[in-house]
Amino acid sequence: MATQPSSSQPKSITLKSPVAPVDEKALARANEALAKLSLEEKVTLLAGSGTMTIAPHPKIGQDEEFWFSDGPHTVRPEVDRNNFNPGTCTTDHSTVLPTLSALAATWDVELAGTFGETLGLEARDRGKDVLLGPGVNPMRTPLNGRNYEYMGEDPFLAGQLATAYIKGVQSKNVAACVKHFAGNEQELERSSVDTYIDERTLREIYLAPFETAVVEGEVLTVMNGYNRFRGEYCSHNSYLNNQVLKSEWNFPGFVVSDWGSLHETVAGALGGLDVEMHAGEAIQYYKTPLVEAVQAGKVPAEVVDNMTRRVLYVMAKIGKLGDFERTPGVRNAPEHHALARKVATEAMVLLKNKQNILPLDKSKAGRILLIGSNADTKHVAGGWSAEGKPLFETTPLAGLRAYLGEGAKIEYIPGPFAEIYNHPPEDVIETIDSSDLEHGAAQKAWGIEFFEGSELQGKVFKSTFARQLSADWSEESPVEGLKLGEFSCRWTVDLKAPESGVYNFSLQAVGAARIYVDGELIADAWNKPANETLIGSASLDEGNIHSIVVEYAPSSEAGELKFGWRLPSALEPILPEDLAKRTKDADTVIFFSGNKVGFGRAHESEGADRPSMDLPEGEDEAVAAVLAARPDTIVVTQSGSPITLPWADDADTMLHYWFSGMDGGAALARVLFGEANPCGKLPFSMPRKLEDSPAHALNNYGPERVDYEEGVFVGYRWHDEKQIAPLFPFGHGLSYTTFEIATPELSESSISVGSSVTLRTTVKNTGTQAGAEVVQLYLGAIEPALPRPPRELKAFKKVFLQAGESAEVELTLDAKDFAYWDVDSSAWKVDSGDYTVELGSSSRTLGPAVSITLL
Repeated sequence: MATQPSSSQPKSITLKSPVAPVDEKALARANEALAKLSLEEKVTLLAGSGTMTIAPHPKIGQDEEFWFSDGPHTVRPEVDRNNFNPGTCTTDHSTVLPTLSALAATWDVELAGTFGETLGLEARDRGKDVLLGPGVNPMRTPLNGRNYEYMGEDPFLAGQLATAYIKGVQSKNVAACVKHFAGNEQELERSSVDTYIDERTLREIYLAPFETAVVEGEVLTVMNGYNRFRGEYCSHNSYLNNQVLKSEWNFPGFVVSDWGSLHETVAGALGGLDVEMHAGEAIQYYKTPLVEAVQAGKVPAEVVDNMTRRVLYVMAKIGKLGDFERTPGVRNAPEHHALARKVATEAMVLLKNKQNILPLDKSKAGRILLIGSNADTKHVAGGWSAEGKPLFETTPLAGLRAYLGEGAKIEYIPGPFAEIYNHPPEDVIETIDSSDLEHGAAQKAWGIEFFEGSELQGKVFKSTFARQLSADWSEESPVEGLKLGEFSCRWTVDLKAPESGVYNFSLQAVGAARIYVDGELIADAWNKPANETLIGSASLDEGNIHSIVVEYAPSSEAGELKFGWRLPSALEPILPEDLAKRTKDADTVIFFSGNKVGFGRAHESEGADRPSMDLPEGEDEAVAAVLAARPDTIVVTQSGSPITLPWADDADTMLHYWFSGMDGGAALARVLFGEANPCGKLPFSMPRKLEDSPAHALNNYGPERVDYEEGVFVGYRWHDEKQIAPLFPFGHGLSYTTFEIATPELSESSISVGSSVTLRTTVKNTGTQAGAEVVQLYLGAIEPALPRPPRELKAFKKVFLQAGESAEVELTLDAKDFAYWDVDSSAWKVDSGDYTVELGSSSRTLGPAVSITLL
């Protein structure tokens, strides 16, 4: 249960929070340059000259354009100067490291620093000045399409890893950019959703990793989120940008919009946004309008000076102003590719190994059967702004073949395990979101027209766009002022057929629905609305543009619809019983189950949340059938977010693989055969079902206003409070060896409020193989002044040990580790009283608690 407040009044102190340091030399150089610029010249530093650039200013020693690049785990391939379309460069390959959820699973601060250094070197070689990463938004919902780009559910873990990453990037004269500030924990309607977070929760959970990145990491740039926060767009939000970031934390760098997140000139300038970025031809608010706003007295000249000074400060810090010898870059170096394998190896989480089936013996592997399309699916080119372009990508199938050699007997069954209707991929959609086209974004999308009434009659009530035809309006109508049953809608898209033949189309709908292809009605349930799936077919010609129209009217009780298609070349599904039979002759069976990067069910990507935690259609039944026939099956799960695994209790061997970068397949082969020992730990809880996550348990997830009513009880904090057993807890991860963590010894059992205390413990590898353990320290207040989680992660240390080896681990708890945010004083406060310290290998695998008293 949650630790409940005490009736007695404890002794309290208010902490003085540390702030970000300022480099006085860089500031002086910035001021010197600022004095040479006219108003018009200053403003050109505050808005992009292209999609990823700010114009040069030779008169101040900035002789080249100032370049941004996407890529929290790679340096993104080039895009067009005027829009987001792929560029024409053929030499923009870069090392693609595993995604940040995988990095978080390493729990390795030193490795995160090397990760950042590598990205910095690759960015320098590509001529980039700002790398748009890391992303640190704590995971609130498992459905967030960008969870795989972030660092899990715990703000302390994310803050420590992000700080090391940032220092690594910036050590190579490239600015890091922590994002997305703030309250941007979902992709669903991210450009308009309004998040309301109470102040204590905001400070303790959602701002905490940003504060660490700014104060300890000394990050040079911060990116705003697309969303609204407490009614105001983040890029206009003076509270976040001016009061918290720049004033309280003393942030000296610049705040940049996410591309297209600025909506108004004066609101942005006064709200603390320093740089407007968007698709090149769409950058509009901080060019002439900002000059005019200053001249009209709407924006004080000193505000523009401050904005410009911040940009110049960053340029000075990375050596972009004047004659400064910057770190030379290097790209696709052998050591960078080796790092990709190392991170992938350390990230893999051994979820279960009940019968010690792993590691496999090369000499006994025999005939190996790989099941599931993820065994040979490439992922790094997906995900939109997180896409990569490596020189090569090794899938698990390719990795195993290379590892085992030519004589290996490997059979591969990709599936599918059901008649899968996928949403048409973005590259075949020809319809453009016209609202974004005006801004140069050229986003592929379905057009949607809403009509008042259920018969698509009269004038259009509302028009909008969506990247995929998938919606659930059961909890909230998409049309303000109209309830379910009071409106109808028409979805339209033009598709370029990738092949010729007969296509099958599917529409899962609750209500009245019908599908047209090129004007011909191919499926109709308009006059007999129900909860059913419509199926229709039509012949399409490769390379031709075909029109798809879906008409829909929800019932008064529910509004759900989802569209998909099957190509003429789609494989016929394999029935579970047939799949089980095919496992009989194999010596080793490995089932690859999980998500992919992209859009739709069981897909993860920027721009859309997943509709559920479920695996692809038919996969649960297939895994269950294989496990029933072959209990020794190794299940390799792949995702950057929690997924539903209803068969997990029947599986003896499970390994989580993440989105593991360009050479993940090679790393996986080494882990499966014991050349490397898995040592990853989950950076988030894996709930058994979506409703075990607080946002969904409380029904506080949606497209318009989202109230974070669960407060500080997110992730494992929620599970501990509500006594919910997760499928796999936060911090969980096994090894091929075993470890013992001794009960910690405290330097003092009683300390004064505001002091620090040191804990020492001994970790011993009690097994027969070398391996690594992560010592995790959780702290809890016994009788707090207000409700607090029973335990919170406050320190951790990864220790590598040979078989039989022991090591002493020292961990420190500082004053702030005991603190909570006090709303009345708007400050961090520490109370006297008793606290418990627990050490263990996960949030649910803990040794005996020891007590410490703050006097």
